[in-house]
Amino acid sequence: METGRYASKTIENGFQSFSAKYPFDRAGNGVRMPKHKNIMKKTSPKNTDIFGNEYIHSFSRKQDIEQGVLINLSQFEEFSLMWGYDVACTHAVWDVIQTAICKDGCDLKEILRDISWEAHFIAKRQGDKTSFEFLVYIGRVIAFLTLHLGPGDTAEPVLTLMLSSET
Repeated sequence: METGRYASKTIENGFQSFSAKYPFDRAGNGVRMPKHKNIMKKTSPKNTDIFGNEYIHSFSRKQDIEQGVLINLSQFEEFSLMWGYDVACTHAVWDVIQTAICKDGCDLKEILRDISWEAHFIAKRQGDKTSFEFLVYIGRVIAFLTLHLGPGDTAEPVLTLMLSSET
């Protein structure tokens, strides 16, 4: 290794390394890197996911709850005490619950308790699965629901309850 040589930049797996233009030291002990520089920079386009697929729009879970696409069930005691994660349901599930309350005269707390207990019982039997289906009575209707465990907006685990036809 000689004094004055420069390392070349390399591109690997979509990342560009900024090791270029920094000479070896006089003893030939490698490249001197500045302490304040970020040595890795993502070079993928903005409108692609981690697999390179393009997307048109993306929404966060928080935005979906604010817009009414998802209903936050963690605000109810029946879900917040039993589950250690945030729980939300789709608008379609909420419509089934509201129909049972209005037409069948059911109580919201009883319906949520039944759904929560049934989901909890099935989750214990399923083991390490991240998504499972179960049947539950909501008023006079038998609903076929799916509970999915996935990442939230900041990669924290969250649960989403939906009709099985919505998956």
